[in-house]
Amino acid sequence: MSADESAVMVSSGRDPKFRADCIEWFHDPAHDNQKIQFRGPNHVYAALEQAAEQADRTFNDQMLHILGACRGARSLDFTDARSLSEWRDLIGQMTMQFHVGEEWIPCRAIFPTPEE
Repeated sequence: MSADESAVMVSSGRDPKFRADCIEWFHDPAHDNQKIQFRGPNHVYAALEQAAEQADRTFNDQMLHILGACRGARSLDFTDARSLSEWRDLIGQMTMQFHVGEEWIPCRAIFPTPEE
């Protein structure tokens, strides 16, 4: 992992509700034994934290909101300060891992192919 990437190591003065370092991701929240790991540059986590705070969402809810928008499954809210293109650029800098020891996959791999 490069020096500018972290596995959610952002530290801020924000309420824990909005903070990236206060979350865990699971394939199925009812069964908390299959974590999904995310890693990426600190500035991406900071942008997500800021957006969560502005929207009064938990970090998890904000991440799901943005991932859904990037995948084309939902629209951004009118309160979102960034465009879909800006979010795709940011989230595209992250990687995810579904099971410990498996390959890290670029998050942009889940985005739909842009229409020509």
